[in-house]
This record gives sequence, C-alpha cells and structure tokens, in this order.
Amino acid sequence: MFWFIIFILALYFIFSYPEFFFFLAAIIVFILIYKAYNKKQKPYSNSSIQDDEDISFNSRLNVETYDDDDDIDDDEYPLYDTTKVHAVNYHEFKVKGKNPKTNRLKTVKVVVKYGTSENIIAQKSGLLEPYTITPNTDSWTEREPSVAQIEYAQDLNIIFPSDCSSADISAMISKQLGQDYVDYINPELLEYAADNNICLSPYISNINGISSIIHSLRSEKRIAFFVYIVYCFTRRIHVTNMDHSVNKEIFYNFINSFSEKKDEYCELIDNVSISYLFKNKKVDRRNRRMAQLYDNIVQYLENAKID
Repeated sequence: MFWFIIFILALYFIFSYPEFFFFLAAIIVFILIYKAYNKKQKPYSNSSIQDDEDISFNSRLNVETYDDDDDIDDDEYPLYDTTKVHAVNYHEFKVKGKNPKTNRLKTVKVVVKYGTSENIIAQKSGLLEPYTITPNTDSWTEREPSVAQIEYAQDLNIIFPSDCSSADISAMISKQLGQDYVDYINPELLEYAADNNICLSPYISNINGISSIIHSLRSEKRIAFFVYIVYCFTRRIHVTNMDHSVNKEIFYNFINSFSEKKDEYCELIDNVSISYLFKNKKVDRRNRRMAQLYDNIVQYLENAKID
C-alpha cells in the first residue's frame, strides 16, 4: 500500500510539474555516471584485502577476459618487487620407466627442489631403468607465463624474476590485487608438499598453500594432515612439515577410530574453508557433519594427551 501511494504521488508530480520530472531524471543520471567513474578510479590499498570467504585460493589470470584497451594507471598500484623475495623453487617432472611390480613402462610425476640431480629424481620415482625425465609442462608451475600475463603484471607495477612460471606470475598478480594474503608459504610447508609430489609456487600465502595441499592429498593422508592442522591452530603453532612432527603417527591413527567414515571425512575435508578455519579458529558449524568431525578431532587430540 505504501509503494502504491508513492507511485500515485510520483505520477501527480510528473504530470503537474514536468520540469520537476526532468530535474529528477538529470540527478539520477548524474549519480549513475559518478558511481561508474568512481568505481573504475578507486585507488588500490594494500590493506584492502577482500573478506576471507571471498578469497579464491587458486586464483588464475583469465587472459581471455583481459582487454588490452583497458587503461591501468601505474601510479594506482604500489611497486611490488618480487626479486627481493627469497623464493625456494620446486619443479615437477615426468619420469617414464619400468614399473618394478609389472616390468611394464609407467609414467609418474615427481616434484623436487631446484637443482636436484636426475639420479635423485629417478630414485624418487621408484621406477627402473631405462627411464626418461622431462619437465611436466602440463603443470602450470612448469609453463612459461603468457605474454598477456607478463604485460598485465607489468601494468600492475610488479617486478619479477626472468625465470618465473605461469603459476608464479598468477600468485603475484593475486597478491597485488588483494586476492591473497601478503605472507609467503613457509619452506617447510613447501617441502611437505614436494614430498607428496605437489608442486606449489613459493609466492602463494601459507593459507593458500595449506588449502592446495589438502585438495591434492588423498584418503588417509588428507585426513591426517587435517588433524595436524587442527592440532597446530588449537595450540597456536605454525603449520609446517607434518612428517617432521614427533606426533606424526598420532595424526595418522585418528582415522583408525572412524574407519567406517573414511570416505565421508575425506570428502568433508576436501570442501572445508581453510580461510574460515584460521580466521575464526573453528569450522563453520552450520555444516553439522563438518562440526561433528571437528569435535571428534579435538576430543581425540585431548585423549591422546600430546604436547
């Protein structure tokens, strides 16, 4: 009824005072133009990071949507010199050799630190000679950045090393745009990822790295790593290389108490928001199954009486 009365009054003014109608229309048009211009020109602030729930941890540059005609003011973005970052680089290889179990040719991927010898790479593959070792160019951590990525990064006032991969440039762009945290993944976490043949850019944040590792691990390892994460943040310690923890076996043994729920827990953990978990020090309890899993882990760790 209220809006109907407003509508009638609006019609009355339009027909009784035409000049009022044109004046109002002009004001509306001016406001729309001002908002559109202000949105485009809004200056970047390094502290204006998006809400944690809106951060995309696997942000990639969508080169198809980047318009070369769009003008980007270099002064809008602070200088981001990544050549000063002490980055520990890992690389992903494809190793083709004989499967010792079947004596047939098999190809596996292996992730190692930069500078690792071919003998060590072959050894880690578990395959037998004769074998071939090549960079895994299917992985974006081994692909060179596209021309569009390089130009976009330069437009964003980013200085980067000449040997950066497509994944590295994407991580830098995400940071400069405020789509990722400003910290860098710690070397121990990078090492744990590589030990499990997960190759990550050293320019992503810790939370981004933890999320990527969780999504890449399988079955018992994923569940054990999540138990380790809950252990770390409830005790306010950094998440590093779980395999170096003296409590490693305790983390793996959690699933023995809930073996019938292994597949369910694995799926739940794959969909957990690591950002929400670390920001709120708890899981989103609107998901009852996730809340139950979290409570089970906390209770298990308390019963285990570990330091």
